[in-house]
Amino acid sequence: MFMKKTYLIGSAVVLVLSAAALFLVSGNATGSVAHTGLTWQGPQTCLACHESQARDMYGSTHYQWQGPALYTVNGPDVQGKLLTAVNSYCISILGNWNACGSCHVGLGAQPASNPVPTLTDLQNIDCLMCHQKDYKRVKAAGVFVPDTAKMTITMDQAIQTVHLPERVNCLQCHAKGGGGDNNKRGDMALAHGTTADRTFDVHMATTGANLACQQCHTTKNHKIAGRGSDLRQTDLDVKMSCSTATCHPNKTASNGHVTADVNRHVGRVACQTCHISTYARNATDTAANETTEVYRDWQVPEFNVTLNRWEPTITRGGDLKPAYRFWNGASWNYSLKDPVLLDAATGAYATSRPEGGINDSLSKLYPFKYKKAAQPIADSLAMLIAADTAVYFAQGNYDAAVKAGLVNMGYPNTTAYRTIETDTFQLITHEVRPQGNALTCAQCHTTAATQMNLRSMGYTMKGTQSTTCTQCHGSQSIPSYTSLHNRHVSSQGYDCSYCHNFSRPERGLRRPTGYDATLPNVTAFGIPSTSTSLTVPVTAFTATDNVGVVGYTVTETSAKPTAGNPGWSVVQPTIYLFATTGSKTLYAWARDAAGNVSNSRSAVVNVSANTTPPPPPPPTDTQLPVVTAFGIPATATSLTVPFTSLTATDNVAVTGYLVTETSTKPAAGAAGWLATRPASYTFATAGSKTLYGWAKDAAGNVANSLSAAVTITLPTADTQLPVVTGFSIPATAASLTVPITTLTATDNVAVTGYLVTETSTKPAAGAAGWLATRPASYTFATAGSKTLYGWAKDAANNVANSLSAAVTITLPTAGAPDIATSASSISFGEVREGEQATRSLYVYNRGSAPLTVTQVVAVGTNASVFRPSATSFTVSPGSSYRLYVSFRPTDDRSYQATLQINSNDPDTAINTVTLSGRGED
Repeated sequence: MFMKKTYLIGSAVVLVLSAAALFLVSGNATGSVAHTGLTWQGPQTCLACHESQARDMYGSTHYQWQGPALYTVNGPDVQGKLLTAVNSYCISILGNWNACGSCHVGLGAQPASNPVPTLTDLQNIDCLMCHQKDYKRVKAAGVFVPDTAKMTITMDQAIQTVHLPERVNCLQCHAKGGGGDNNKRGDMALAHGTTADRTFDVHMATTGANLACQQCHTTKNHKIAGRGSDLRQTDLDVKMSCSTATCHPNKTASNGHVTADVNRHVGRVACQTCHISTYARNATDTAANETTEVYRDWQVPEFNVTLNRWEPTITRGGDLKPAYRFWNGASWNYSLKDPVLLDAATGAYATSRPEGGINDSLSKLYPFKYKKAAQPIADSLAMLIAADTAVYFAQGNYDAAVKAGLVNMGYPNTTAYRTIETDTFQLITHEVRPQGNALTCAQCHTTAATQMNLRSMGYTMKGTQSTTCTQCHGSQSIPSYTSLHNRHVSSQGYDCSYCHNFSRPERGLRRPTGYDATLPNVTAFGIPSTSTSLTVPVTAFTATDNVGVVGYTVTETSAKPTAGNPGWSVVQPTIYLFATTGSKTLYAWARDAAGNVSNSRSAVVNVSANTTPPPPPPPTDTQLPVVTAFGIPATATSLTVPFTSLTATDNVAVTGYLVTETSTKPAAGAAGWLATRPASYTFATAGSKTLYGWAKDAAGNVANSLSAAVTITLPTADTQLPVVTGFSIPATAASLTVPITTLTATDNVAVTGYLVTETSTKPAAGAAGWLATRPASYTFATAGSKTLYGWAKDAANNVANSLSAAVTITLPTAGAPDIATSASSISFGEVREGEQATRSLYVYNRGSAPLTVTQVVAVGTNASVFRPSATSFTVSPGSSYRLYVSFRPTDDRSYQATLQINSNDPDTAINTVTLSGRGED
């Protein structure tokens, strides 16, 4: 299926084979006579006889920690944890080689990729990690040396009794990924090395098959077959299978299982799905805890006494049900400096996704571990930050680790960041249970099934019962699933597409007339031939389809993406961000609503390095701002006192203002700070009062305050009622939440509260629900003809008589779009005159019909300095559209406007986002 490709990795040209599996293990057999009498002379002891094997190892994934990304649909041709990978565990190796390198099969030096490795390169390989189960090592002065104090044999005995890798050799690293036993994989624990518990893992238990890892993971010249969905590179391109000549030889055949129903599943359901019902189970014969990590929070450090370092807070879980996804063997994986991808389905930023879908003929249903983490993101860079875990482990300081990570990535440590949730899907393959513990039909296929939600994976009717069934006959009662399926498929030979939005063409069944199997066609795709920036514009991208194009994507790989790939957009992308420079090829794809994916068009660009180095990070700002003026009236007759002045200066910029009634200096993170100067302050009681004005800067420095005093004397015996001078709402509405268009009131002293009710009975001044400001809307419990009453009160608890207004609410029918945005306001901060700042805004469609945005426009006095990247677009149900908003000030002053988004959402036809920024000369 795959053509041969060659990649220059280290010393060797790795030839990636598409032939049948080969089973060969390099090296001498256990207890070889050639090793008798050897004495340990250091790494050169092995090289004296095994230089060719060392060169093979040097070019392997296990040494290079990168390789050909044959089945990763995005990113460069060569990927791996060494330089590109970012995940939801330790994030990245960048800044953390010392800790991560403890599992590297080298002696401490980071692997180089020399075309012809030197003897020094080869001497960095630690052969005994894989070939001596009793070998231990410890790092001294940055180099790993034998830890004979913890070994049960001498180093001479170690090299005299070398052997083929055993499970315990592999597990010392693979079981400890993510920093602890079974942390990362969820199905691979240290217990797998010695357990006799068949129910824990029937393949590896000593009372079960007692398999060695190489019996499934074919090896050739120190390259090993097999990869999880989240592994970027391929070491040996030999497909793994449960059904081989020696293991389960007929299970993928049409008659390999006991029943025809099960046999029909083998083409679309992986063996693991039925035979691994839960993972992260405890082995009954070990004292260890085989639970796995399900959440990692970098914001909350905790000290690990065993490892003598700070670590993020980890939440573990055990005996977990897998998440289920279709997988065709290819994966989307996040790499360092990639643009982030917010998955609307999970609400988290993706780090790994299996490729595939219900209509993908190469896909099968597989079990996956689902895991989340809280880690940093730089919104202005649109990328995840590789926090420096070495700083974190040493200090337990999240902020310092993030800032150090930004510097490692080549960005200023002053780059703004926030914490978001990421998530990942990881293939579950181990912890296969005995045959009697396989899933039963009822665990997945009945209305009471709890193992998996088939409907969420696309197994739903393509229309209502009446519209679907009446394609062929009149309305009839629905029998059981088994009876219904047998009648239509087994007896009549109808394809799934009669009733569902997917097909099973491999079964040769009858398809309905008009079934859309036509691929879209990419008619044009263009990018510049050269670029001095990693961000390259897409100058042309058009596509056609016999029904309609619903998705566009651009990749760096020629492997066709599936319709379920998370990178699809409802509009043509206008830019592409590369991770590195060089000659690059981009591939443009289109898909239609039936899940058909076009063939690609490609274009080549040569991305050259920008020789201008990034500016050095600014010096640490320790200078306090200065409050230069703060004034209030000496007397007042209201609890709300206006400020006559509040000004401040700073050596960089003032970023916050706060007014308090206490002289204690507030913290920079205290509640109440405002980005702009407040206009007034409201006291709780009258009398002699003192206020303190404060200012802070972006570095968290808080100024010393200036104070001002006021004497508040409220009018006595205030018995005059406030007057509600205006109250109105729309006459009709399509939502239970109705906007209040007008609610105004006056009082002889001051109006202090507003309330809206559905009853004409005057509320008490102390009743629940009073607000200090006019409410913007009111939410009813039901639809219909409604009347609202608007009230006001003053500080003396006098309650006005009400004004009323009526509305008729008619809720829209099901199947409508529902608009939402990722933020209700965007602040650009300070931007120099004539320069431009850009922020992202995601527009979500949470409804069940396409959302059509007909207009995106900035309105208001300062609207001209704000500009959206698009004025109209369409968002599919459950999807999102990334809108960019730019700010280009023309003067040294503050700007405010409103971004107005008009759409076909029947509840919210106009969605608004507040825009603000300040120009600096």
